[in-house]
Amino acid sequence: MITVDKLDLSGLDEKLRKIAKLTKEVPADLMRQEGRLLAVELSRYTQPFGTGEEAQRLGEGAVKGDLLGGGRGGWAGVKRAGLFYVIPDGLASQFKWEHIEGRIRLFARRDGKVYGTDVNHLKYNASIQELEEFHHRSKNADGSYGSEAGTMTQDNGRWKFITKWVIKQSQFDELLKVLTAKVGFAKSGWATCAEQLGGTRGIQKWVTKHKAPGTVVDETTAEQPKLTIRNDTNYTSQVLSESGAKEALRDREIKLTERIKNILKSRFHLLYPE
Repeated sequence: MITVDKLDLSGLDEKLRKIAKLTKEVPADLMRQEGRLLAVELSRYTQPFGTGEEAQRLGEGAVKGDLLGGGRGGWAGVKRAGLFYVIPDGLASQFKWEHIEGRIRLFARRDGKVYGTDVNHLKYNASIQELEEFHHRSKNADGSYGSEAGTMTQDNGRWKFITKWVIKQSQFDELLKVLTAKVGFAKSGWATCAEQLGGTRGIQKWVTKHKAPGTVVDETTAEQPKLTIRNDTNYTSQVLSESGAKEALRDREIKLTERIKNILKSRFHLLYPE
């Protein structure tokens, strides 16, 4: 039996047993082959969905959305406030430090609206490590960042009080570069499993480069054969839904069903050639 957390693989195992009987292939080899292919499918269904360059671009775009807010497309379908408010580098040296009830005046619009924040949100001197740690701490239970349907300001008369961390453009650019380089890390936990079972064919390099933790417990030669694969990335459940895992399993079952049909079709022609 092949096992993956929260998945019922009894249907998959039944098909593998049928193939083993029809082809006389070694069951242990079949289980390892199928375990590898299932890991590839699970990687594909782990966010960002897919394995190609489009999936990579989707993941990188989602990181930018997490930082700045706005709609997040197919990942969550909600609008979020984001974590950072970005200002030009030149503006950081021109702040008018008007302390009004604990607020700091940043700039004013032509319409008279004054934008401000407080010392706890003004982070234009923060290190990239501090910004990255804040980003990590701000993750919601669903894996998203920032409050749902939130706004970046709290209005008080002609003041607009910025409630996000205020950082410079150069800080944002460097932080974005650091975070987008990690896109695909959770997917690569499945690639680690696939590697142990024969290779990462079918998984792109932008995923496999990360070497995220993954576990394979291979007991395929035991009296009761068993193969367990597990993605040990600590936030896997936030980027691979239960329905997504089931879709990955369904895709593999469809492929095995087609293989069985082709085996039977081949045998029929051998017995009854035209």
